[in-house]
Amino acid sequence: MAELSKDGRIIISAKEVASYLHCPESWNLLHRQKIILSEQTSEPERLERKKLWLEDFDAARYFTWATNLIIFMIFFLIILYLFTQIRSF
Repeated sequence: MAELSKDGRIIISAKEVASYLHCPESWNLLHRQKIILSEQTSEPERLERKKLWLEDFDAARYFTWATNLIIFMIFFLIILYLFTQIRSF
């Protein structure tokens, strides 16, 4: 957590900055004490949240796969272009 120095300035640790840069929403929930405990939610609501999270996770996995495929195809086309240019000399 942030601390006050002797002259009244706020000192923020590198760990806190890194935590915020990695996931601002997690930092916000952790440091502002606005975490909703899972015990306070009902079972159907937890299952619905889990289902939505899994759908988002599957979408993210698909986009990661598709992005990797596109990068591979671009790399392959560059290699193919360079190979045809070398052969034409």
